[in-house]
Amino acid sequence: MKFLGVGLVVVLFAIGCGGGSGNGTGGDTQGVTIQVTSPAGAAAVDANLPLQIAVSVTNDPANAGVTWTVSAQQKGDPAGTLSDIKTEAVTYIPPANITAPIQVTVRATSVTDPTRSAAIPISVYPQVAITTQSSDLATAFLNTAYTCIQHPITNAGVVQIPCQASVQGGLGPYTWTADLSALPPGLQLSPGLTVNDTKFVGAPNLIGIYPFRVTVTDSLGGTSTTSLNINVSPGQLKVVTPTLLTTAVGVPYAPVVLQTSGGVPPYTWTVAPGSGPLPAGMTLSPSGVIAGTPATGGSTSFAIQVRDSQSPVPAQAIYPTPAPSNAKIITLSPSGLDPTCVGGGNTVATGTPYAFLISGFDAGGPVTISGSFTADSSGALTGVEDIIRTSGIESGAALAAGSSIIFNQTGRGCVTLNTASSTAQFRVAPTTVSSGTGAAFFSDGRILEFDDNDGTGTRAAGFFRQQDPAAFTPTSLAGAFAFRLSGWNANGGHFAMAGTATANSGLLTSISADMNDAGAYAGPLNGGSGTISTPDANGRGTATLSIGTTTYDLLYYMIDSGHLVFNSTHAATNGHPLITGEATASPGPFSQASLADSHIFRLSGSTSGSSDVGIGVLHFDGIGAVSGNFYEHNGGTSNVTALSAQYSIDPMTGRFVSVGTGIPAVGYAVPGTNGVTGYFVGTGATAMSGVMEYQTNSYPPGYQFSPINGRYGFSPDEMLDRQTTNFAGQETLDPNGGITPDSYIDTSRPSAPGLVPVQTFTLFRYTWAPDGSGTFGGNTYMVSNAEKAFYIDVSPANTHPAVIVGQRQQKP
Repeated sequence: MKFLGVGLVVVLFAIGCGGGSGNGTGGDTQGVTIQVTSPAGAAAVDANLPLQIAVSVTNDPANAGVTWTVSAQQKGDPAGTLSDIKTEAVTYIPPANITAPIQVTVRATSVTDPTRSAAIPISVYPQVAITTQSSDLATAFLNTAYTCIQHPITNAGVVQIPCQASVQGGLGPYTWTADLSALPPGLQLSPGLTVNDTKFVGAPNLIGIYPFRVTVTDSLGGTSTTSLNINVSPGQLKVVTPTLLTTAVGVPYAPVVLQTSGGVPPYTWTVAPGSGPLPAGMTLSPSGVIAGTPATGGSTSFAIQVRDSQSPVPAQAIYPTPAPSNAKIITLSPSGLDPTCVGGGNTVATGTPYAFLISGFDAGGPVTISGSFTADSSGALTGVEDIIRTSGIESGAALAAGSSIIFNQTGRGCVTLNTASSTAQFRVAPTTVSSGTGAAFFSDGRILEFDDNDGTGTRAAGFFRQQDPAAFTPTSLAGAFAFRLSGWNANGGHFAMAGTATANSGLLTSISADMNDAGAYAGPLNGGSGTISTPDANGRGTATLSIGTTTYDLLYYMIDSGHLVFNSTHAATNGHPLITGEATASPGPFSQASLADSHIFRLSGSTSGSSDVGIGVLHFDGIGAVSGNFYEHNGGTSNVTALSAQYSIDPMTGRFVSVGTGIPAVGYAVPGTNGVTGYFVGTGATAMSGVMEYQTNSYPPGYQFSPINGRYGFSPDEMLDRQTTNFAGQETLDPNGGITPDSYIDTSRPSAPGLVPVQTFTLFRYTWAPDGSGTFGGNTYMVSNAEKAFYIDVSPANTHPAVIVGQRQQKP
């Protein structure tokens, strides 16, 4: 208890009939006097502490003492009780379970003269009690500053706060004590954020489970003791930023598998206590998969928590990462972008032809699409198209009325290609912005077929590039070219070829190539020959390529004098695969120095319906050594291989091979310091086909800052089965790993509802290393040379991956 002052005890006197004072023996007498002897003034007490009260009674002729009463000063407040009642003493028992201070009065009234009494005012405070967020304070991490998270978690974000205990009730000031020897070594008590708190500060330096007791004492002598635990984990657990897209009502959300960094598996995931829920219809599984079908179009915010399996102390983490200010929260909601096709933005150059090459699948099997279009000022298209599929072909079909291309203000493009017997819708993501005489225009881009909503139509992706009509001449097709071809044989096996050929006067000579037909690798094959026709007004021509025992019949479209793209003339038959490809001028002779500097590459293959995709970086020393890293996802398993090998190059063909730990492919070099620098054919069972592109002249490169910065257009490079989820979109990336709100993708899925337009990014983060490798969102590997980025999705939820190719529209 506490005495709040002296001289506050009220003693009331009654005046005798004769006035004045007396001794009670006749005549004027002095009245009964009641003096409080304990407490010596107004008192304060905690609700759980009794208060001893005593009085001294004088001038009482009957020596009868006093009677005792107690009352609350505020109507409705509990008053408490009195016990151990005596003629000159009593024990006051405060009321229990009060939540705010109250005022009561204990009154001692003379038995002999009830007009005489003394009042003792008492302030009663709630019982002292220690509060924490739980008996187990947040897990601490070895040699890391100890912090906690504010609960409940609100839409304001996951707020980092000191780990502390607080006191409720009682009257300050408060004194905190603990057995410091029981605290984790490195932690100690310190004054908290308010006078009611104490906090645990420091960085623990020894793992283990630390139970301890902490006691608080208030100024009234009330105490509270509680048992707490702080667990110190040996390794810090972090949540890798997942890639989360906006939702669409009634559209199944593509499952997102959450990742951790550090800790010991298995992991257990939950929505963080005090946050959430996820959108109606969606769940977070204990294994860390966000999935479901949103039932409403509202916005919901939440945080996620993960615990690992370390013993005896599981580590835990919350995402978004707690922050003392500018805290973040996860929000899922529908996209706010307009999904309709509208004009108003930059477009392609008018009056100039563009070649396109697209591959994918329909219900009958592989499909390839090639052609050339020319746009007028309104976006109307003329040109020619080839559609090669099992159910039939359209070869050289003229584009019909209604064919068009338009772009909105953000660059999202929509294309319609009509012929006399077909119509198809596409979405376009520009990849290069060029300067024109009147306005900027798009000189190339990624393209996605976007008209199959139930999985029974055509799903395909590819690219378009501006053509140079000045190259559509007989003499432009001359010199040595490296090429690659990729596609499918009649049994659905993946086919790949890479090689070199020399064009001259309509003939192809000195053909040398390596090929892989569904795992049956052969090479080098030499002495091949062929023909190539003069391109027509669309840059279109035909070619034959005979190598080994097979002749391949091809269509081609000329991009310029140094680049061509190829399509087959027919669907796959026995011994004649359905293939697409490209060729790049590659004059020899070659030497070890033809391969120098640093490069990025991509590879795609398949076997038994299982994709094999890979990307990487290669560093050639120009003498004979090659190093780098290879990131592969094959049959659902991901691997990272550090490359170290010796390479050799054929002086006539540019064919190069490596001995040691190299990539499982043979290459054909395209010497240069930008763009394509080589083509690959895999030597393994998955018949991979790929491209190498220039990165930097540093060996190895050392990017001081992120190589990724600006707006990029993305889509898959090659679909490897019908179940691949296709998309095309634009993403504006800052040099710090972030993405802007106008980034989006148009998605084509293999089953209904298959078309999901303009999904934007709720969460996204890319990382990079000095060699240009890194990640591009959650569950990915990425390599970049600044102008392009290749990445593969290695999530367990993506069982049909493809290499994704992105290209920067213009330098920032």
